[in-house]
Amino acid sequence: MDFLKRLFGGGAPRDASGLYFYIRSRRSGEIIRLRLDLNQLSPEYEGDRVSGYYTHKTLVGQRSFERLEADFTFDASKRLLEKSVTGGEFVTYEDWLAQQEAGRES
Repeated sequence: MDFLKRLFGGGAPRDASGLYFYIRSRRSGEIIRLRLDLNQLSPEYEGDRVSGYYTHKTLVGQRSFERLEADFTFDASKRLLEKSVTGGEFVTYEDWLAQQEAGRES
């Protein structure tokens, strides 16, 4: 796990052009992994310059088919400012990994 922490640094895990988030459904408990591509964010403008970015995602669980709604706001440098989810909660990579391991044992 230390390798992953060093690789991803603090905050949300990331790769070259994306961020990963893990969201647990309040109803079913299923954890859904979401990758946001930073090159596909919607810009917000102040006058003629980009002041930040925004995206809204609808997630559907693979087991429960439950729908969750997530919103993300970024600054002009595409650093995460705010995140929110309806119908669930943000959890850690370790939580998601534990769910994946438990699924393999079944």
